[in-house]
Amino acid sequence: MKENTAVPLSEPDEQHLLVQRVQNGDRQAFNQLVLRNQDAIVSLCTHLMRNQAEGEDAAQDTFVKAYQQIASFRGDSQFFTWLYTIAVNVCRNKLRSFWQRLFMQSASTGMPEVGKDLTETIEILDSAPWPSEQLEKKELRDQIKRVLIQLPDRYRELIVLRDIKQLSYEEIAGILGVPLGTVKSGLARARLAMQVELRGMIDGI
Repeated sequence: MKENTAVPLSEPDEQHLLVQRVQNGDRQAFNQLVLRNQDAIVSLCTHLMRNQAEGEDAAQDTFVKAYQQIASFRGDSQFFTWLYTIAVNVCRNKLRSFWQRLFMQSASTGMPEVGKDLTETIEILDSAPWPSEQLEKKELRDQIKRVLIQLPDRYRELIVLRDIKQLSYEEIAGILGVPLGTVKSGLARARLAMQVELRGMIDGI
């Protein structure tokens, strides 16, 4: 008699089944999706927002929007790609709103002190595209954090998605809604901008 051995589902397939359950009214299934993706989304939002508290707030908004919009998910991409797209847009809107509020305040009362939120460093992952032995140097890691924080939003998105989150070019193109060539050329400019700031601190630059 032939044994009936079930083939374990991959993580993307399991998440897709959970999405289907949510679409059929199973709220507990969405809690499982949150648990599976929470760390990744908080990390992504923290890097994009340049602040831990703001990143956690953006991550929460991301999951709220994902739940509200989950009926629109059709499985054309992996769930995490769809979720990353929402997270990036949430962070963009929050950053845009922040700078609009800052401009309005500066126009009416004079430029306020930006304070700690935009300047405190964030924890960059060890998967950045530089030799690990170099990244072990605290002063270099701190400088990389500062440079990453100061990058224009569009460059920081590309560095975070490719070099920190290690997504493929195709995945990034889908998340940002831009052509593949735009991702590659933009990433090259983003890396160059970081290299210019870090010149002399990393061997070979």
